[in-house]
Amino acid sequence: MQLPSLILLLTAILQLLVGSYVFRHNPRGPVHRAVFLETALIALWALFIGRTWLVSTKEEVILCGRLAHATSLFCCTGFVNLCLIYPEGRSTTPVHLRAALWLTGGLLALGSVLTPGLIRDAEVKDLQLTAVYGNLRYAYFGYLGMCILWGLTDVGLRFGRLRGMSRGQMEYLLVGLALTGLLNVPSNMVAPLLGMSDAVWMGPCFSLVFLGFITHAIIRHRLMGIQFFVAGWSVNLLAVVITTAAFFLVLHFLGYLGHSVSGGAALAVALLFQPLRTLLHRAVAHYFYRPEYDYQTTVRDASRALAATLDLGSAVDHLLGIVSRTLQVEHALVLVSDPAAGSYRMCAWRTAWVGPEEISHETIGIPSDSPLVTRLEATRDVIVREELEYSSEGDAVAELIAQMAHFRADVAVPLFSGNLLRAILLVGPKVSGDYFTVQDIDLLSTLGAEAAGAVANAQLHQDAIQAERLATLGGLAAGIAHEVKNPLVAVRTFAELLPEKYEDPEFREGFSVLVVREVDRIDRLIGQLLSYARPAPPRLEILNLNTVVEDTLRLLNYEFERHAIRVEMLLAPDLPPVRADVQQMQQVVLNIALNASQVMPDGGLLRVTTRGVGGRAEDRGVPYLLQAERMAEIELANTGPRIPEANLERIFEPFYTTRSEGTGLGLSICKQIVTGHHGQIHAAVTDDGLMAFIVGLPAAAPQAEATPSETLAGVSGRSLADRRNVGVV
Repeated sequence: MQLPSLILLLTAILQLLVGSYVFRHNPRGPVHRAVFLETALIALWALFIGRTWLVSTKEEVILCGRLAHATSLFCCTGFVNLCLIYPEGRSTTPVHLRAALWLTGGLLALGSVLTPGLIRDAEVKDLQLTAVYGNLRYAYFGYLGMCILWGLTDVGLRFGRLRGMSRGQMEYLLVGLALTGLLNVPSNMVAPLLGMSDAVWMGPCFSLVFLGFITHAIIRHRLMGIQFFVAGWSVNLLAVVITTAAFFLVLHFLGYLGHSVSGGAALAVALLFQPLRTLLHRAVAHYFYRPEYDYQTTVRDASRALAATLDLGSAVDHLLGIVSRTLQVEHALVLVSDPAAGSYRMCAWRTAWVGPEEISHETIGIPSDSPLVTRLEATRDVIVREELEYSSEGDAVAELIAQMAHFRADVAVPLFSGNLLRAILLVGPKVSGDYFTVQDIDLLSTLGAEAAGAVANAQLHQDAIQAERLATLGGLAAGIAHEVKNPLVAVRTFAELLPEKYEDPEFREGFSVLVVREVDRIDRLIGQLLSYARPAPPRLEILNLNTVVEDTLRLLNYEFERHAIRVEMLLAPDLPPVRADVQQMQQVVLNIALNASQVMPDGGLLRVTTRGVGGRAEDRGVPYLLQAERMAEIELANTGPRIPEANLERIFEPFYTTRSEGTGLGLSICKQIVTGHHGQIHAAVTDDGLMAFIVGLPAAAPQAEATPSETLAGVSGRSLADRRNVGVV
């Protein structure tokens, strides 16, 4: 068997294998059937051409040549048919036009086989095939050109309207067609018109490139970006050409210097070839091929940002921001698990035109047994909606597709922490209309894994904060009961005396005043307790920290009495007002004061000092203070054991504690609140040896301070000379 015949036989077998593989993937798919038909026609074309080297008579050579050319007409017709329905499987071209194309090709093929109009003579000599064409060649090549032009025109008109995966598949078709055309047109159209037919046998071999691209695009829905493929091969080819040319130039230059060049020098040149090629490859790739985003940099930055937050809203905001900026999607949203409600509720979203928005409608979401959640828990993999639409599962995924379409999501990314699906990232289509490449899917999968840990930590942190809050409420219960009991005793005493002294006007008046005052006191205590248990969203207002300190420590009077703790308050009457949330500042004072009582179980001193800080920072020894900045400070110092200097920075870290019964969140919450108010909190030892926690908040703007509607109430009227020790009641 001659070499061309062997190559064409192998080509025919490979064509049939490719076509059968595509057909078996989805026998009912119109595109799959069209690909199988095209591969069968090209295989037949290859067999007829290869047959010409195996026959012994001239008549058989002519017949094989005519059959090969006739088959090539059907190959071009099949190519048009494939282009018209690719990739959706449907065509807007009327059926009668497509039927007319097949009929025209059939009549022309029939004339090519039965008459000498196309091939009058042919022979094989010295492995070279020579053919003499007749007048029908103009119709033959005209038909081929018309088919190619029709297919390209239809593809070009539809390409601009395609979006997503369909666009990506069309890109692969165009690249495969371009590469095949660069090889096939010269060998099978231009050369025969010029009387050279010795290269026509290569046509079926070149068509493997076109079919290979289409097959890959049909079978593998998660495609590599075509720009990555083309640019990568182009860079490799260009780098090899440049380095090879440079290598031979160096060898030529060394040879030009004389024939006495040693073998060591030649070996040195050879050793330098690979590093030189690598260097040029990087330089060419950097100049010609710059990806839209750097995968490693994006993942590294995302990991750092997500690891630095314990707040669920911030973690979700970082994730949505990275996805939106990197992939340029129309919108993205996150559904977070809500075990209590048995659903996944929408936590936040981001669009290409609007910044992140917290969704207040917590009912927006999906139940935990929905098709999307069930599928993600079963596969633990990214779901691409277009993959479902192209899958052979049919109606089994219809509800899942509808659920993703409800959120206008093209991709669903699971955020797993262990075996628990913590959240779901739903990503909309790209603004450009491009499809999600395999690189994009890998990036989303990696970001999902990073974000899952951040979401899990944030949720655990929220649970721990709630546990800390409940523990604090338990500690306050005894004090609240004591505070409520005192006014009740007074009310009961007056109520018992009422029948005897009802006629006494002075008693009745005193009774009415006492009841109102004590009931108001109870109401205020209960209100403060409820405010701490169910904090409202932060509401900044102008307030005086002296009032915050007095109201908060009043709640702990019973706790201090139980532990024999003496409280000393040194409140500055000229303390500058601050803009803060009163409930959050009460929580800061409460947490630090409770910590102080717990480290002094056998009694001690708690000294609370407020002061205004201003002027030059170096004069105050406070490094975070600007020279012209005015601050209000609270210092809570106690006679308990000192914190080792090495631990002073760590005590504000979440879950760090030196007490076996502690959660390690009290001071962490305090720092989070204070820094949220643009303030500072730190621990230090006072000049007289007490362990102190200092909280500093920026003073409110002077104009705000003077606003009539924000007149401060309850500012201490005591002068510095009137500062006094306040003991237990």
